Amino acid sequence: MQSIIAIAQHQQDAAKQHIQEAWTLNNSSPEAWLAESYRLQSQKQLNESLAAATQALEYFPGNTLTAARVSELHLMTGSPTKALDFAQQAVESSPENDLAQTALGFALLNTGKTSEARNTFQHALKLNSYSAYNHLGLGLSNIKLSEPKVGRQNLETAALLEPKN
Repeated sequence: MQSIIAIAQHQQDAAKQHIQEAWTLNNSSPEAWLAESYRLQSQKQLNESLAAATQALEYFPGNTLTAARVSELHLMTGSPTKALDFAQQAVESSPENDLAQTALGFALLNTGKTSEARNTFQHALKLNSYSAYNHLGLGLSNIKLSEPKVGRQNLETAALLEPKN
């Protein structure tokens, strides 16, 4: 947890030190590998970040949030089909987890399954109506499905929930 806080505070050296300490205690720590994934992402090293997240999933198979993280990184690195596989894995392990549903929604959207994506984002919003990402995904889905007015409303809601993004 200290490494994640250090990343959020832009303290890369401290984050790396905390991760190294965790690996000294247990080099198969999925938490340390996830922290390393976020640290690498913050340095725009997306392929390396994906490798670290994938390593975390190997040490923690079936973990919903780790599978969702791997899905997210596959989207960032241009592999939407792989993203869909990991998002489906995340949802299978925890169908009522809004983060897993969000990952699935974006993977579906990026693989051209727009109607399914919209349904998934609607379900995710039932689970967490305060997630800007769920509103964003629903808005993009609605726009792609030729419902620009509704889509714009969803995007405006997302902007209100996350005004700095």
